[in-house]
Amino acid sequence: MQKEKYCVYVLIKDKNPIYVGCSGNLKTRLSNHKKLKDFDSHIVIKRYDNKKSALIAENSIIRFISIFGDGIWLNSLNIHLVIEGDHKGYNSFNELSNTF
Repeated sequence: MQKEKYCVYVLIKDKNPIYVGCSGNLKTRLSNHKKLKDFDSHIVIKRYDNKKSALIAENSIIRFISIFGDGIWLNSLNIHLVIEGDHKGYNSFNELSNTF
């Protein structure tokens, strides 16, 4: 029996993150989101072997976005932070989470 994977994902609307989530069944979760939320696409940030690690990552992303608000956008699979014209890119969630 294959062990369940949990993924951390972000819903995107007009190139902006509108929701950060964690799920053990992304296909079903996205189907439920489509009924309640208006979004263009989603990005899977990372898959985890256990729920606890996924929830910690989800919480870190939520805190990051809440701190910097409108200065955040997701481009491809990279997460970028722009503050007053200063640009710093993170190539993975691990690199981003090391800033906390």
